[in-house]
Amino acid sequence: VRIILPCVIAVIAVVAILAFMNASAKEPVMEVGGVEIPTLYASAGEKTMTASKSETGEQESRVERTYAGVTQQELDDYTALLKKEGFSDAADGSAALEKTEGGSAVRIEIYPAADGGTTIAYTVTAG
Repeated sequence: VRIILPCVIAVIAVVAILAFMNASAKEPVMEVGGVEIPTLYASAGEKTMTASKSETGEQESRVERTYAGVTQQELDDYTALLKKEGFSDAADGSAALEKTEGGSAVRIEIYPAADGGTTIAYTVTAG
């Protein structure tokens, strides 16, 4: 009984995390640092999310989502959607997209993940 209960709790925790990631992968918009940002789902539909990480600080909030099986065409479509939403190429010449909204700087970076997937990082910095 001492071993079974912790195992059951661990299984429940893993199932809850996977359910949250699945639900998050189906949201067309998410909120980061008080700013609503279109997600990959808004242009590419449902994709398998393999990792999700978020950090919130006093001046900055960051969310990273890693997806499996994202094609270059889906990334191009997502970038086009973001540009329609007011994002532009980063001023620093990097592959990121940026915009200012409500006094906050919003930055989106898209890069290959270590597991072969695609990571999209959303950073909102208070102005």
